[in-house]
Amino acid sequence: MSDVKLEAFSYLAGRDFGTLAGSRRRPEGRLRWKQIGSGSFPRFGRLDPLSRWSLACVELLDLARPLPDSQAARTAVVLGSEIGCLSADLDFLASLDPPEMASPTAFTYTLPSQAAGEIAVRWRIQGEVSCLMGGPESGLLALWEGVQLVAEGSVDAALCVACEAVSARDREAALRWTGLQVNEARAFLVSNKPGGQVRIALGEGPLPEDGPAERGPPLEALQAFLTAVPAGGAGEKSLSLAAPSMLHCEAWLRFCKTQQEHSHGIG
Repeated sequence: MSDVKLEAFSYLAGRDFGTLAGSRRRPEGRLRWKQIGSGSFPRFGRLDPLSRWSLACVELLDLARPLPDSQAARTAVVLGSEIGCLSADLDFLASLDPPEMASPTAFTYTLPSQAAGEIAVRWRIQGEVSCLMGGPESGLLALWEGVQLVAEGSVDAALCVACEAVSARDREAALRWTGLQVNEARAFLVSNKPGGQVRIALGEGPLPEDGPAERGPPLEALQAFLTAVPAGGAGEKSLSLAAPSMLHCEAWLRFCKTQQEHSHGIG
């Protein structure tokens, strides 16, 4: 098993955003590319919320773009989201009235994996690209999967993104259905390269399965731990990452499928 290190970390939480080097605050209102990235990105405003927030968070990592071919072929993208592309789904449903007016553009973003694909395209990543939706632990599940891919030698690096984002119209619904405070995104670049300030080890046991109060270490606590690491400081911190409970994830997948069928009038 390869040694896994955290190369870079970034976060977007409401108006706050930052990296291991420090934090900043953006103006109120809709997330805009010029607040986060450099250069122009004309398509950014036309993307769905999940893609916008995921891409903006990865941009904060300040990766080479595109990645060199030698790195791109050995890098994976893993996205985790509990609510996925909720706003895009609702936009598409609205476009079905009348059915012949259904929007092909809106349909494209009804797949949450589209956000992971957008990341891969922008940085020309050629490795495995996946999207995981497993309930409240989806973000941790994405990080776990990425760390495991690197540890077992399937890839040299993994770009892991945890994102929950909806349009302003859907924030109340997201809070009511899941209890999540949106919009938030976190990005982790983990690799087998020497160096790095945080060594990540995979824990032995699963997270507790006793309900919402027992979700294991939340991403907020993980963010607090990582942002407390002095940039360029001496010494190395270690992080033990417990495996998210697959039983818990599967239960949430069943719940989400039931809710989707109810909302769409299926079954």
